[in-house]
Amino acid sequence: MNCPHCSEVIVLPSSEPGSYECPYCDKIFKIGNKQTSQNNSITNRENLQKIKLTILTPLGIFFAIYGITLFFEDFFFFDYNPFGLVFFFCGLYLLIPLLFAKQDREAIEIENQAQSMLQTSKNIRVTNPGKSVVKGVLGTSIVVSSVVSIIIAIIAIVLVIVIIAITYAFLAGSLSSGSWF
Repeated sequence: MNCPHCSEVIVLPSSEPGSYECPYCDKIFKIGNKQTSQNNSITNRENLQKIKLTILTPLGIFFAIYGITLFFEDFFFFDYNPFGLVFFFCGLYLLIPLLFAKQDREAIEIENQAQSMLQTSKNIRVTNPGKSVVKGVLGTSIVVSSVVSIIIAIIAIVLVIVIIAITYAFLAGSLSSGSWF
């Protein structure tokens, strides 16, 4: 564990609650009783993280690869399929737990150490602002690419309807006049 004063790594003779002196800075710190609910909370968070990694990682990889392949397919009159971006960004969003797995494990370890040193029943949470930024950017990318894809699909459908209407009007006019050209 780390000393709460100088942050040096120290090995305690036991993990029993009580007062200990740091051999580096000679300051005394206390280790309180570990709360069962806090340990359960940390264990639950660790288990939830493992479940997220197990389920979301394969889904994220599938959606990201499918989005890339879908993006490069033709879409009506366009060279690129905009719906591929939606799947791609969804896949990246699902990969966030994998991207931040190491930082999440370290945060849980820090929370565990802090709660064992402090004699409080409050749960201590370590946040990762970088993870929040990535979630925000990818979430916004999903919304923007979805809106753009829907607008492009509507434009493509309207163009197809207009082309069909013009073709029908041309053929109807040609049939009534008796000539095809």
